[in-house]
Amino acid sequence: MKKFVSLMLTLALMLSLGAFNFVAQAEEAEEAKEDFVEWNSGTEFTPDEDQTFLDFLGSEPTSLDPARASDNYAINIMTNIYEPLVLVHTGSNGDLEYIAGGASWEVSEDGTVYTFHLRDNQWWDGQPVTAQDYEYALKRAIDPATGAPYVYLLSDILNAVPEEAEEADGEEAEDAEEAEAPEFDMDAVGVKALDDKTLEITLKAPSATFLHVMSQSIAFPVRQDKIEEFGEAYGTETDKVMGNGPFTITEWTHNTKIVLEKNDTYWNAANVVYTTVEIPIMSDENTIMQSFMNREIFAAGATKPEWREKFEADPDVEKITMDNIATFFMMFNTQDELFSNAKVRRAFSAALDREDFNETIWFGNLKPATGWVPLTIYVGDQNYREAAGNQVDALHEQVPDPKALLDEALTEMGMEDKIDNLEVSIILGATDAWFRTFGEYLQSVFKEVLNVDLKVEQLDWTVFSDRVSKSDYQIGYMAWGSELIEPNAMLLIHADGSPQVGTYWNNEEYNKLVHKAQNTVDDAERLQLYIDAEKILMEESPVAPVVHSVTNTYRYDFLKNVDDLVWGNMGYRQGFISGK
Repeated sequence: MKKFVSLMLTLALMLSLGAFNFVAQAEEAEEAKEDFVEWNSGTEFTPDEDQTFLDFLGSEPTSLDPARASDNYAINIMTNIYEPLVLVHTGSNGDLEYIAGGASWEVSEDGTVYTFHLRDNQWWDGQPVTAQDYEYALKRAIDPATGAPYVYLLSDILNAVPEEAEEADGEEAEDAEEAEAPEFDMDAVGVKALDDKTLEITLKAPSATFLHVMSQSIAFPVRQDKIEEFGEAYGTETDKVMGNGPFTITEWTHNTKIVLEKNDTYWNAANVVYTTVEIPIMSDENTIMQSFMNREIFAAGATKPEWREKFEADPDVEKITMDNIATFFMMFNTQDELFSNAKVRRAFSAALDREDFNETIWFGNLKPATGWVPLTIYVGDQNYREAAGNQVDALHEQVPDPKALLDEALTEMGMEDKIDNLEVSIILGATDAWFRTFGEYLQSVFKEVLNVDLKVEQLDWTVFSDRVSKSDYQIGYMAWGSELIEPNAMLLIHADGSPQVGTYWNNEEYNKLVHKAQNTVDDAERLQLYIDAEKILMEESPVAPVVHSVTNTYRYDFLKNVDDLVWGNMGYRQGFISGK
């Protein structure tokens, strides 16, 4: 799903995914069918007349511009107002399946050229969707001037990364950082509209995850005329966005509510059942829980025992528990004088008792982190986390006394006077009572283990995101969910000094390993490259993974035919209300 994801993210209506082989899936999908799966037909249930879905968002979306948005709240909305080339849903055998969204496709024998054949679809204003719209969107995202936070996902495309940046290492890399960005030849990028209905994308090398990348928000189409008309304001208001997906956005009262209405000009409108989706924006846990109890929203995640007991006692509510695709973590600003020191970062990470954290804060509902990459990630048919082992345990073994390591680091930095007089600050991306309790817990832990005084700042999500993007913090706390089934999405966000999670950490050996893994076809070799890279990440500790997400989602049983695939992007395209 940057997935900046708040701590209260419910990730509702998902289930965990079994293992599968990405390369095999790509081969099977070479001849995508032009006639789409009828995703809401053939069920035993009859849809009710009223098809108003009541959902919610935990925070205000930052933008509905696919190239600029970086938070999951925005992606949840954009998934339903734009049509990607590729849709991902649960296949007939229960596994992930790639199916034609905006286009069907074929792949060259060497796996490097994807030719997409567009459907007949329209933008909301009736203008035809063309291959040039997708070309423009992808090249705009790739253009360094855009500053797209998800651009790393497109790095498999031929010439999508400036050659100078790819080859820079050591002293050259430092020079590259100081120098102006290299001139970018957009005409050389491997994305080309052959005609209005045909888009050709050429890769540097075969990729195990490219079809999945094409399902992500970074690959959503945009209209060049609308981008030029609205400029920086594109995607900030209902009248400053143009979509081509199954829903239009008819209301956006900032920080309060979003309303989507079914788009009757969508190519498969006849197979979309929901007519209206009302999405209040609310972050207070008690408000969310009470809204679910009152049927003012139809699904919610719950961790506190008292709410879980109430929901589980309701015969009309069903529970879905799953290992999720997200890791909750602390991140350290390596541009900060104190946290530029890896020993300091390792001391703070080792100070956390993940078991106690899970029991105290999450009531035992999540799982103590065993590494940076979450639990439901695979390389081929191998679960990555099982293969990589528990790298958090390795950290604790290497740092049995976090206080001693912190004191050592402070002495080396000439900050001996701070050994028993150190103050640091952490920012949290919510202002409710739950986060206040969370902050108090962290204050207690760091005081007891490190003798550090922790200042806690609770901020609105948009303010938090802005502070992180400006490197205006010392420690932050959030969660990150993977966009892809393989480890590359989780690991690329730390490569090349990426600003994605705001640590600004850069390690050349790590960069080389991650980029080599991207274009390594052999599963076993690719797996080892990812493991070696994650070990460097854990040793350097720009982030401190704390818990892996496990979602207890509760939803009313009148929601039918929901695609619960954790990796899916069907959104409100699939599902309907029956028996409410």
